[in-house]
Amino acid sequence: MIPVRELSIDPGIGKTNGTGWGEWQPKLNRPGMALVGAGLARLPAEATTDLDMRAGFIIGQLRHPSYVRLIYMEHMQIYPGQRQKGDQNDLLSVAFLEGAIAQHYARAVLYKPREWKGQVPEKTLNRRIEKRLDAQELKVFRECLSKIPPHLHHNVYDATGVGLNAYGRLHTRVGG
Repeated sequence: MIPVRELSIDPGIGKTNGTGWGEWQPKLNRPGMALVGAGLARLPAEATTDLDMRAGFIIGQLRHPSYVRLIYMEHMQIYPGQRQKGDQNDLLSVAFLEGAIAQHYARAVLYKPREWKGQVPEKTLNRRIEKRLDAQELKVFRECLSKIPPHLHHNVYDATGVGLNAYGRLHTRVGG
């Protein structure tokens, strides 16, 4: 029997970025969900500019819907004036990808960045995410990160953070 899994996703569709994902399954003999995999879905260097094909290529690297009952996904947000990062038009492609991913799976829960990570600096957030993982999850997480270029790790950290937030594990106090 195939376990019922859930995914947490940080969508990205650019050629220099990617879609981070975390895969979760029920913990054995105790309540809650455990991180059992993580990774980064990326476009090839020669990727088309056709958004539908690009989204399909990213989705093809994620888990098959028959394995997944629910996804938790970061929902991109346009920030006012000075808080903007990068070209805001890129968010249109990400929004398209979000919609394609949500349509592909049975159920999706979306979180804006401020809803799951607030204004926590990236390094602080990454340390917090690692602290919230148990020893086995941390081993899986670090093994997955070892296969991804370091400049893209933030995608996988964010996807994992979205999952931890969904399960109520991100903002609890751990070790001070």
